[in-house]
Amino acid sequence: MDDQPAGARQLLYLHRQGKLSDEALRRGLALIDRPRDPREWAVLASRGLATMGAALLSVAVIYFFTYNWDQLERGDAFVAVQVALGLLVGVGPWRGPQSAAGFSAALGSFLLIGASLALFGQTYQTGRDPWQLFAGWAALSLPLVAVARSPVLTVMAVEVGAVGLALWWRLQGPIGLDHMRDGMLLVSFWQLLPVLLWEAATLRYPLPRWPVWIWMFWAWILPTLSTAAWMLTPRLYEGGWLVAGSWVGLTLLQLLRGRFLGRDRALLAMAGAGILIQAATQGYIL
Repeated sequence: MDDQPAGARQLLYLHRQGKLSDEALRRGLALIDRPRDPREWAVLASRGLATMGAALLSVAVIYFFTYNWDQLERGDAFVAVQVALGLLVGVGPWRGPQSAAGFSAALGSFLLIGASLALFGQTYQTGRDPWQLFAGWAALSLPLVAVARSPVLTVMAVEVGAVGLALWWRLQGPIGLDHMRDGMLLVSFWQLLPVLLWEAATLRYPLPRWPVWIWMFWAWILPTLSTAAWMLTPRLYEGGWLVAGSWVGLTLLQLLRGRFLGRDRALLAMAGAGILIQAATQGYIL
């Protein structure tokens, strides 16, 4: 089922819930297979341009305050960002989170939450570490993510939290290969958490697959490269069996996922690529 388009999965989900008859399911699947109408491409282009505009506008606000920092009153700058954030937050309920305008406003709000925290720390010189900025950004964005119900914002919130986790780990010990290895594994396991939650939710709701691919890529690539580095430099890279075991576990998870939840070509491709990387590394050593 995972190899089918998102629209087909939604129709099959409604059919399983008894909300769609067999005939309606057949007609719906036939409509999905037809070529896109030019008007549908116009709608997609409109949503894409609105999203890009919201992102560029938020970045423009950030760059404006960065460039004019010395000429601005600290309190006025902070109030201006909060006003912009409040306006964007108000647009979402007004237009609906699923509309192009509502999603664009939610995306802009997400970016300005991070900008507000950075501006607050710079204005009042709180002395906080950078990881606390990203941790606070991820935490404060959770209500926005829940209301918007957007996979894009969900992925962004998880990755912001991953950056905060990596920055926090960097302060927990001396910089070295072993410390870096443990930090990479920590971030890898962090990426696995939303994968497990998303897969569980997919059993009940017709959710898209691409967020799982992004999270699983980071969960897979870090132990994969760490395992290859350990095989190349075993004397300098102690504790390599930990990363090798993590890589083997993730590879088995990717392969067995198709056995229980349905085939996912992207995850199978990652597992195959990881095996080829380790085989090539071992061949280079020999």
